[in-house]
Amino acid sequence: MIPEDKEFILEVLHHEEWRDLEDGLQMQCAKEAEVEYIVTQNLKDFCGSEIEAVSEETFCKMFE
Repeated sequence: MIPEDKEFILEVLHHEEWRDLEDGLQMQCAKEAEVEYIVTQNLKDFCGSEIEAVSEETFCKMFE
């Protein structure tokens, strides 16, 4: 479980490249969970992410 407390949210708000709060929260959660990918339909919103963003199609093809 990843806590989304005041410090967590402030960390997201301090990243100027993360213009959208929801996307920023997802990126911070992915970072905290140490995942390899963020799976999304909205790749352009994750270009500033430290975690690689991939489409659903690309993600599924990784496991074929």
